[in-house]
Amino acid sequence: MRGAYYMLSLLMLNSCTFTCNEVKNEFYMGRACNIVVESNRSAPRNMEIYGYNPESNAKEKYVADGGVYIELISALEVSDTLVKNNDEPFFLLKKKESILKFSMKCDSRNEFAGTVVDTLRR
Repeated sequence: MRGAYYMLSLLMLNSCTFTCNEVKNEFYMGRACNIVVESNRSAPRNMEIYGYNPESNAKEKYVADGGVYIELISALEVSDTLVKNNDEPFFLLKKKESILKFSMKCDSRNEFAGTVVDTLRR
């Protein structure tokens, strides 16, 4: 019985790994936004941002879910600008003094290993 439990545990752990391409396609590609944050109603794994497009002044919202957004959600503040282009696997968060880039981190087996935050010059 103990052996069966061990094998089941290994199977479950193995099924929770994702390749970088799977994460990129699911959470990053095909999504776009350019929004000045007026309200951040996000929960730890669900991003829900309300604001306006700085180019058109039209009201917008950006909604997404998944653990890859946890660092981004915690860094968001009112008046920041969140930028994401369809064909890029990263977000830019423009703050008053800096720009933060949130991108994917992959391990040596090409499995998703978290989010990397880089500070870019403003």
